[in-house]
Amino acid sequence: MPRWIGVAAVAGAIALGSARPARAQAGGWVDVDVAHVQTGRPPNRASEIAISVAPSLRADWGRFSFADDGSATVSDARHFFVQDAVAGTMRSREWRGLVAEGGIGVSGLVYRTANTIRTIGGNTENVVPIATGLVQADVRGRADLAVGRWGFYLSGSAGENFGGTVHVPWGVEAGATRELRHLLLFASMRADRFRSTHQLQVYNLDATSSSQVFNPETRSVQRIDPMLTLETGATMAFGRAELTGEMGARQGTHDVGLTGTEVRSWSELWFSAVASYRVTPGTFIRASVGGYPTDFIRQLPNGSYASLGARFERGKREQLDWYQPPELPAFRVDTIAGGARVIRLRAPRALKVELSADFTDWTPLPMRALKGGAWELVLPIAAGTYRVSVRVDGGDWSAPPGLVPVADEFNGEVAVVVIR
Repeated sequence: MPRWIGVAAVAGAIALGSARPARAQAGGWVDVDVAHVQTGRPPNRASEIAISVAPSLRADWGRFSFADDGSATVSDARHFFVQDAVAGTMRSREWRGLVAEGGIGVSGLVYRTANTIRTIGGNTENVVPIATGLVQADVRGRADLAVGRWGFYLSGSAGENFGGTVHVPWGVEAGATRELRHLLLFASMRADRFRSTHQLQVYNLDATSSSQVFNPETRSVQRIDPMLTLETGATMAFGRAELTGEMGARQGTHDVGLTGTEVRSWSELWFSAVASYRVTPGTFIRASVGGYPTDFIRQLPNGSYASLGARFERGKREQLDWYQPPELPAFRVDTIAGGARVIRLRAPRALKVELSADFTDWTPLPMRALKGGAWELVLPIAAGTYRVSVRVDGGDWSAPPGLVPVADEFNGEVAVVVIR
């Protein structure tokens, strides 16, 4: 095992051991899809109908997070793909919109297909074996900065592959997001570099006085391959519906020849589009079409697809609620005739919103949906200072949008609001 992996493992164990115990918050989802997939390029192209099941698990303990992402895709007994990736990360406290995190990840895959070679490049094709089994370990770091509706991030990773012909991959990535009214724009740029090993068959001339004989010899050649990837896209929200479009470009060089002095350039372009609709708080249906690039580091082929499927969520999950109409208040309390209070908040993409506070004796009360993404609740509340929390679509209780969150004695999150 490389020394850096051992050092990273020890550092991770120390960080976990010194982490402050906290109540775990867990959740996840399962994706089920039926797809028509084409992989590779002619004449080595494979076309098949496949069924895919992809479970994901997330758990948080304070600033430590654990993630497990798996998938299994099967078309028949000779064509299947199984992979799983686990990662543990530790986040820093936020400082002026900046959050940093570091972690360790391990992933593995098993790939079976009738075509055992893939082709890379644009007009110039290079035939490379497909990986049938691989284990990858890496250390990673990331920094995120939020500035208003802008978001920026910088990340890096370095690791080792056990199996296949590609080793010591490392890369850096920078990206940005911009929130508009109904639109989320994103773009990223990533630079990778890795070492590849190839076995070449060389024929040596053995000349005698009477004849010439070519004797075969296998030589191992190592090359350093760089790669640059650009991606951009947008997500548009329509209430319960969401549409995401993405396009990308990838370019690199590939050293060929016995001495590695002949350099060829290659490039790839791809796009994808995904439309999803939330049927219930924990159920999405979606349709997608597009392509995906060659995974050079894990030695997997490029391809195109069209799929139809569903996602089933449970427990803690990320609220996809970046769409915030500026004309609606985030959280507001008004007094109406008779002295009753009207509580309104904004959750334009929610299916269910509940409110709990000390003026409800911490009993969850459902709110009523209004047009424009607003929700309201009418209650008789006396003037005073109160703690309040909301829950969207059966998720975790948290501070209402627009209010400053504070921790309560149960390791949860509430906000303090003054009603006059």
